[in-house]
Amino acid sequence: MSHGQSDLTLYKIRHSMAHVLAQAVKAEFREANLGFGPPTEFGFYYDFDFANTQFSDSDLKRIQRRMKKIIAAQATETFAKQECTFDEAIQMCEEYNEPYKKEYVRILNSRGVKIFSFYRQGDFLDLCDGPHVTKISELPIDGFKLDRISGAYWLSDESKAMLTRIYAYCFTTKQELDDHLVR
Repeated sequence: MSHGQSDLTLYKIRHSMAHVLAQAVKAEFREANLGFGPPTEFGFYYDFDFANTQFSDSDLKRIQRRMKKIIAAQATETFAKQECTFDEAIQMCEEYNEPYKKEYVRILNSRGVKIFSFYRQGDFLDLCDGPHVTKISELPIDGFKLDRISGAYWLSDESKAMLTRIYAYCFTTKQELDDHLVR
Protein backbone atom coordinates (compact mmCIF):
# COMPACT_ATOMS: atom_id res chain seq x y z
CA MET A 1 0.00 0.00 0.00
CA SER A 2 1.29 3.48 -0.76
CA HIS A 3 1.84 5.86 2.10
CA GLY A 4 -0.12 9.04 2.68
CA GLN A 5 -3.85 9.39 2.24
CA SER A 6 -4.52 5.66 1.79
CA ASP A 7 -2.74 4.89 5.09
CA LEU A 8 -4.87 7.47 6.88
CA THR A 9 -8.02 6.11 5.25
CA LEU A 10 -7.20 2.56 6.35
CA TYR A 11 -6.33 3.81 9.84
CA LYS A 12 -9.73 5.56 10.07
CA ILE A 13 -11.52 2.44 8.82
CA ARG A 14 -9.79 0.20 11.35
CA HIS A 15 -10.34 2.66 14.18
CA SER A 16 -14.01 3.02 13.28
CA MET A 17 -14.43 -0.76 13.01
CA ALA A 18 -13.10 -1.09 16.56
CA HIS A 19 -16.01 1.13 17.67
CA VAL A 20 -18.47 -1.05 15.75
CA LEU A 21 -16.97 -4.10 17.50
CA ALA A 22 -17.52 -2.41 20.86
CA GLN A 23 -21.07 -1.50 19.89
CA ALA A 24 -21.77 -5.11 18.84
CA VAL A 25 -20.30 -6.53 22.05
CA LYS A 26 -22.37 -4.12 24.17
CA ALA A 27 -25.50 -5.17 22.22
CA GLU A 28 -24.81 -8.87 22.88
CA PHE A 29 -23.27 -8.53 26.37
CA ARG A 30 -24.92 -5.54 28.06
CA GLU A 31 -22.87 -5.93 31.25
CA ALA A 32 -19.51 -5.79 29.43
CA ASN A 33 -17.31 -2.79 30.18
CA LEU A 34 -15.15 -1.11 27.57
CA GLY A 35 -11.38 -0.82 27.61
CA PHE A 36 -9.60 0.43 24.49
CA GLY A 37 -9.78 -0.38 20.79
CA PRO A 38 -6.92 0.85 18.62
CA PRO A 39 -6.00 0.02 15.02
CA THR A 40 -3.10 -2.38 14.44
CA GLU A 41 -0.88 -3.25 11.47
CA PHE A 42 -3.44 -5.67 9.98
CA GLY A 43 -6.67 -4.68 11.71
CA PHE A 44 -7.67 -3.69 15.22
CA TYR A 45 -8.46 -4.99 18.66
CA TYR A 46 -10.66 -3.97 21.55
CA ASP A 47 -10.43 -4.88 25.24
CA PHE A 48 -13.51 -5.76 27.30
CA ASP A 49 -14.33 -6.73 30.84
CA PHE A 50 -17.06 -9.35 30.52
CA ALA A 51 -17.51 -9.35 34.31
CA ASN A 52 -19.09 -12.65 35.33
CA THR A 53 -19.92 -13.71 31.78
CA GLN A 54 -17.82 -16.27 29.96
CA PHE A 55 -16.68 -15.11 26.52
CA SER A 56 -14.93 -17.50 24.17
CA ASP A 57 -13.76 -17.86 20.58
CA SER A 58 -17.15 -19.43 19.81
CA ASP A 59 -18.80 -16.04 20.46
CA LEU A 60 -16.77 -14.35 17.71
CA LYS A 61 -19.05 -15.44 14.84
CA ARG A 62 -22.10 -14.05 16.65
CA ILE A 63 -20.34 -10.74 17.31
CA GLN A 64 -19.13 -10.55 13.70
CA ARG A 65 -22.71 -11.11 12.44
CA ARG A 66 -23.91 -8.34 14.78
CA MET A 67 -21.20 -5.99 13.42
CA LYS A 68 -22.38 -6.59 9.85
CA LYS A 69 -25.97 -5.89 10.89
CA ILE A 70 -24.88 -2.64 12.55
CA ILE A 71 -22.98 -1.52 9.45
CA ALA A 72 -25.95 -2.33 7.19
CA ALA A 73 -28.58 -0.80 9.48
CA GLN A 74 -26.62 2.36 10.31
CA ALA A 75 -25.10 2.99 6.87
CA THR A 76 -26.34 6.59 6.71
CA GLU A 77 -25.25 7.44 10.26
CA THR A 78 -22.08 9.32 11.09
CA PHE A 79 -19.44 9.17 13.78
CA ALA A 80 -20.50 12.33 15.59
CA LYS A 81 -17.91 13.99 17.81
CA GLN A 82 -18.99 15.52 21.10
CA GLU A 83 -16.53 17.47 23.25
CA CYS A 84 -17.00 18.03 26.96
CA THR A 85 -15.32 19.13 30.16
CA PHE A 86 -13.78 16.84 32.77
CA ASP A 87 -16.93 16.89 34.94
CA GLU A 88 -19.17 16.19 31.93
CA ALA A 89 -16.88 13.32 30.82
CA ILE A 90 -16.98 11.75 34.29
CA GLN A 91 -20.77 12.11 34.32
CA MET A 92 -21.08 10.46 30.89
CA CYS A 93 -18.85 7.54 31.96
CA GLU A 94 -21.02 7.08 35.04
CA GLU A 95 -24.25 7.34 33.03
CA TYR A 96 -23.01 4.66 30.60
CA ASN A 97 -21.55 2.59 33.46
CA GLU A 98 -18.02 2.57 32.03
CA PRO A 99 -15.58 2.41 34.98
CA TYR A 100 -12.46 1.92 32.84
CA LYS A 101 -13.28 4.94 30.71
CA LYS A 102 -13.95 6.93 33.89
CA GLU A 103 -10.56 5.93 35.29
CA TYR A 104 -8.90 6.91 32.02
CA VAL A 105 -10.62 10.32 32.01
CA ARG A 106 -9.13 10.90 35.47
CA ILE A 107 -5.67 9.83 34.23
CA LEU A 108 -5.89 12.14 31.21
CA ASN A 109 -7.05 14.99 33.43
CA SER A 110 -4.06 14.45 35.75
CA ARG A 111 -1.87 14.86 32.63
CA GLY A 112 -3.47 18.21 31.86
CA VAL A 113 -6.24 17.25 29.46
CA LYS A 114 -9.20 19.62 29.93
CA ILE A 115 -11.43 18.79 26.95
CA PHE A 116 -12.56 15.22 26.29
CA SER A 117 -14.04 13.86 23.10
CA PHE A 118 -16.66 11.17 22.72
CA TYR A 119 -17.89 9.71 19.46
CA ARG A 120 -21.43 8.52 18.91
CA GLN A 121 -22.67 6.15 16.24
CA GLY A 122 -26.31 5.27 16.62
CA ASP A 123 -27.03 4.77 20.31
CA PHE A 124 -23.42 3.84 21.08
CA LEU A 125 -21.06 6.34 22.70
CA ASP A 126 -17.32 5.94 23.36
CA LEU A 127 -14.53 8.10 24.76
CA CYS A 128 -12.07 8.59 21.90
CA ASP A 129 -9.72 11.02 20.17
CA GLY A 130 -10.54 9.78 16.67
CA PRO A 131 -10.10 9.99 13.74
CA HIS A 132 -12.96 8.03 12.19
CA VAL A 133 -14.61 7.63 8.83
CA THR A 134 -17.39 10.14 8.31
CA LYS A 135 -20.22 7.67 7.66
CA ILE A 136 -20.77 4.07 8.70
CA SER A 137 -21.32 3.26 5.00
CA GLU A 138 -17.58 3.80 4.43
CA LEU A 139 -16.83 0.64 6.42
CA PRO A 140 -16.10 -2.56 4.45
CA ILE A 141 -18.87 -4.94 5.49
CA ASP A 142 -16.94 -7.90 4.00
CA GLY A 143 -13.43 -6.57 4.59
CA PHE A 144 -13.02 -7.66 8.21
CA LYS A 145 -12.87 -10.87 10.20
CA LEU A 146 -12.79 -11.35 13.96
CA ASP A 147 -9.74 -13.50 14.56
CA ARG A 148 -9.16 -14.55 18.17
CA ILE A 149 -9.29 -13.57 21.82
CA SER A 150 -6.58 -13.25 24.44
CA GLY A 151 -6.11 -11.76 27.86
CA ALA A 152 -4.72 -8.27 28.40
CA TYR A 153 -4.22 -6.32 31.60
CA TRP A 154 -6.00 -2.97 31.87
CA LEU A 155 -3.45 -0.25 31.01
CA SER A 156 -0.84 -3.05 30.50
CA ASP A 157 -0.48 -3.21 34.28
CA GLU A 158 -0.45 -6.73 35.76
CA SER A 159 -1.73 -5.37 39.07
CA LYS A 160 -4.93 -4.29 37.28
CA ALA A 161 -7.88 -6.30 35.94
CA MET A 162 -7.42 -8.93 33.25
CA LEU A 163 -9.58 -8.01 30.26
CA THR A 164 -10.56 -9.99 27.18
CA ARG A 165 -8.97 -8.67 23.99
CA ILE A 166 -10.75 -9.38 20.71
CA TYR A 167 -8.48 -9.20 17.66
CA ALA A 168 -9.71 -8.62 14.12
CA TYR A 169 -8.27 -8.33 10.64
CA CYS A 170 -9.53 -5.42 8.58
CA PHE A 171 -8.86 -4.27 5.03
CA THR A 172 -10.64 -2.00 2.58
CA THR A 173 -11.96 -4.88 0.45
CA LYS A 174 -12.89 -8.55 0.81
CA GLN A 175 -10.17 -9.40 -1.73
CA GLU A 176 -7.47 -7.71 0.40
CA LEU A 177 -8.75 -9.56 3.46
CA ASP A 178 -8.79 -12.90 1.59
CA ASP A 179 -5.26 -12.28 0.27
CA HIS A 180 -4.04 -11.54 3.80
CA LEU A 181 -5.72 -14.66 5.22
CA VAL A 182 -4.05 -16.82 2.54
CA ARG A 183 -0.64 -15.39 3.52
